[in-house]
Amino acid sequence: MKLICYGSHKNSSAYPIPEVYIGKNCKKHIQKLVDHYLFQNAPTDYLHALPVMKSIEIFTDGGCKGNPGPGGYGCIIRGDGNVLELKGSHPQTTNNIMEMTAAIVALKELSQPYQITLTTDSQYLVKGMTEWIHNWVKKGWLTASRQPVKNKELWQELHSLSKQHKITWIWVKGHAGHPENERCDQLANEAMDNIECKFSDN
Repeated sequence: MKLICYGSHKNSSAYPIPEVYIGKNCKKHIQKLVDHYLFQNAPTDYLHALPVMKSIEIFTDGGCKGNPGPGGYGCIIRGDGNVLELKGSHPQTTNNIMEMTAAIVALKELSQPYQITLTTDSQYLVKGMTEWIHNWVKKGWLTASRQPVKNKELWQELHSLSKQHKITWIWVKGHAGHPENERCDQLANEAMDNIECKFSDN
């Protein structure tokens, strides 16, 4: 018996899966073969429609003292009953860079495609990824006024990482009692405090 499966995605009318020859009682084996082939070979936008994608939550925050000045970020990854907290810092940066860095660091931790809800208090990050980035890509990473996009390298990295997943970007007001946002802010401040301690030790 021969099985040929097709799926559709927005860039082509049909996406073929190689022919698989099967015998009786081999449905589980077929599904494993199909799933493996899809994840290894399908375009990233096709992955968005796959029902096997697990859901996780990501919370991020970033900030700096001075803007520019010493900065830090914090992020939380929560899924499958597990919680991972990450933080980091930079001696001379900006608030927006730290907000973007928090999202990049969290997404880099993921080893497979996920359906993600990413929550941040940065309108710059949310609007950038849901509104502005589409025109930036079309215009070769130039703004409407034909100026280079600020923090282009970080936006490009976020764009590349986001194509591996299905991400819903959510904005929340900062310092408004959102538990995970408050925790990310705490992590970012701890990271900034570590910078100050290093300077004071020297």
